[in-house]
Amino acid sequence: MGHEHARATSPPLACAGSIEQVADVARRRHTSVGAVIREAIDLSLNNEDAAKQAAAHRIVEWADDNDEPGEDWEVVKRDLENDLATRLP
Repeated sequence: MGHEHARATSPPLACAGSIEQVADVARRRHTSVGAVIREAIDLSLNNEDAAKQAAAHRIVEWADDNDEPGEDWEVVKRDLENDLATRLP
């Protein structure tokens, strides 16, 4: 029974190398494994935020550069309703 519990909480074999790498980084930095993991998460989240901000900036630039008028909602709505009507029995 104890063996089953150990198996359930053991990391998958694919993660074993990663866990050792994190432990090595923690030893070299004289810090905890948790601190290394928290830093990695923070860096990952910051990178995601930066990517989202860059994408939003590109969209805004595109919108500012695009002098064409936007689609008329009434026309789009009518087209969608017509398309739906042709698909219904």
